[in-house]
Formats: sequence, C-alpha cells, structure tokens
Amino acid sequence: MDSLNKYFKGLLQLIRMIDAYTLSIIIFITVVAIIVYRDRKNIERQFILVLRKTKRGRSLLIKISRSHPLFWKYIGNIGVVFGFAGSVYIVYSLIIAAIRKAASLALVLPSFSSETVVMPGLIAPPFWDWVISIALLVVVHEGSHGIMAAVEKVKIKSLGWGFLAIIPIAFVEPDEKQLARKPTLSQLRVFAAGSFANIITAFIFSLIISLFTSAFFANAVFLTTPMEKGNETINQTVIIVKINNYTINNSTTLKNVLETVGPNRTINVLIKTIENDSLVYKDFTLKTVDSVDKINIKEGYIGVKLNQTIVDYPVVKDSYLRYESPLLFFRNLFFFIFLINLGVGLANLLPIKPLDGGRMWDLLFKKITPKHSKNAINILSFLTIFVVILNFIISLHLFP
Repeated sequence: MDSLNKYFKGLLQLIRMIDAYTLSIIIFITVVAIIVYRDRKNIERQFILVLRKTKRGRSLLIKISRSHPLFWKYIGNIGVVFGFAGSVYIVYSLIIAAIRKAASLALVLPSFSSETVVMPGLIAPPFWDWVISIALLVVVHEGSHGIMAAVEKVKIKSLGWGFLAIIPIAFVEPDEKQLARKPTLSQLRVFAAGSFANIITAFIFSLIISLFTSAFFANAVFLTTPMEKGNETINQTVIIVKINNYTINNSTTLKNVLETVGPNRTINVLIKTIENDSLVYKDFTLKTVDSVDKINIKEGYIGVKLNQTIVDYPVVKDSYLRYESPLLFFRNLFFFIFLINLGVGLANLLPIKPLDGGRMWDLLFKKITPKHSKNAINILSFLTIFVVILNFIISLHLFP
C-alpha cells in the first residue's frame, strides 16, 4: 500500500511539473493515437505516411462546384496566370537570394512549447499555432483542388486525412487518367487551384492581422536598460510612453522628438513597465546632452542608441490588458496562418515534379514542344532543386 501511495504521489508531482500548454499537447497526441488505433483497419500505412481514405465530403465538393461553375472557371483561369507568375517569381527570388548569400528558406516545424524558436534554417512556431495553421493550409489546398476537379467533371475517387510523420495532411484523390484526358487549360486549373487558394488565404489573413492589430494593439517603443537587482545587474525592458507632451509611438517618433527638443534641455519622460505582475507608470526628469557620436549634433541624447537598445513592437492596449493572453495567442496564430499559407503556397509552385508547379510547366512544355518536353521539365526541375538546396545551405550558414 505504501508503495502504491508513493507511486501516485510521484505521478502527481510529475503532472504538477508539466505546464498546461505541454499537457494540452500530450492530450492531443494521445487522442490522435487512440483514433488512429481504433480505426486501424481503414488506415493505410506507408513507412512514415499514414492515410485514412473516405468518400465523405465528396458530395459537398461537387455541390460547391455546381453552385457557380462559371465563377469557378474564371477563378481557375486567374489561378493559372497567377500560378505561372508565382512560379517565375519564387525561382527568381531564390536565385537573387543565393547570389546575395541571403538566408531565404527555412523549415517550419512545431516547437512543442508556447514559444517560437528561430534558428538557422528553422522556424518553430508554438505547437498549437503550427497544428492549426497546417490543418487550415491542407484543407484549403486540397479542398480547392477537389472543387476545381469537380468543376472540370473529373471524378473524385476519394478524399481523407492522414499524417506525414507528425505533419497533419489532407488529400483529394481525383481520377488521374480521366484528368489526363481533359484539355490542357482544364488540367492547369486543377493543378493551380491549391496554391492559388493558399495565397488568397494568406492575403485574407494579412487583412485580418491589420484590423486585429489596429483594434487591440498599440505601437510602442521598448527600451532595454540595465538595472541593479541585489548583487547582479539585469536588463529591464520598459516602454517609453511620452517625452514632455509628445506621445512616442515608434523609434522614428522618438528620434524626431529628440531632434525637436535638442541637446541641453530638461525633459519629462513617462515610461511604463511591469513590476510584480502589475502595470506601473513612472515619471523621470532628465537633461539631454549632445549626441555621443557627434554626428547628429542637433539631436538630444538621453543615453540610448536607436539601433541598439530601442525596439518597435505592438503591445496590447491598456483597456484590453485583462485579455492579453488570448489576444497575443490569436495575433501569433493569425501571423503563422499567413506565413505558412504564403510560404507553402509559393513553394508548391516551384517547377519541380511532382509539385503542382512542376506539373503545370510539364503541361506547358508538352503544348509548346512535345518532342523535348520531358527533357525540358527534367532540366528545369534539376536546376530548381539545385537553387533550393543552395539556399538551404546559405540559410544554415554553411558558407563562410
């Protein structure tokens, strides 16, 4: 009995050590594992690829396609033009980035925490931001392929969901033989639909981010300054609210105000900071001096350098501080939905088979030069892969 009590006490201590965010991840993974196990008879597994095919949802895609078929064909035509333009743009951008040795590519994987991790060649958003963004990405992408296939009267054999390792995926499986017999433009509409829908989604969320930020956030100037705490010096971050009667919204405003005030002037500085989990406002009276670099001689100097200790960053408006956590969560979520849809949408337009961009260029080459189309797409794919690998090497800082 004592051993059992010790076991449960140890288990409780372990649970207490796990924060709520990590616990939610564990619960999610456990639930998914249970669902996959219970439905294992209907699941196909190919190495790290797990697929669950179904016919549910097919009637919905067909219904959407039949609601406004002419509208969808116009959208499809725009998507084709945009697809080729986007393909050229992304390849051009990668070539320019490689020439300039500028990091331009990164993998996007979950951080399994509530923090974003950024390192060479990798962006790791918080787990839930990543899962929700990827789930929306694949539903929009594959759903658009399915709608356009139905518009072109191509049979949808199945659709479903699955996982590529830990990455959630969704898919729509059209009848490829039937699709191959359709006119070139019809096939191009189907291939371009997914990436075009992702980029439209990214545009929509860029507008949402703008409206959301203007409604609940205010621009702020963060100042990092050393502060004595006991026997050690720590960096404290404060927000500069006002200088005299000037409201400080960003570093440009701060620079302009200091130029207006000039050196050898007494000023009143209002800051706000967090102390003991409470928002505190503080007033300081300072005297400006000449700029230490002697370059901006007309500008007052208050002991900070704009390019070193000052950072512009939006903060939750004071009236919404009680909702700060959910507001920050949704702002970050909207940003990663935008970033992932834009990035993956453009990446899928790369002229590499079997990506949609590669299939589009393959069709175009078959139309323009049937005899040399296979060599043309192979050469283009090889060169693009080379440029992509080169960019990843640069992003990993493997070049001196």
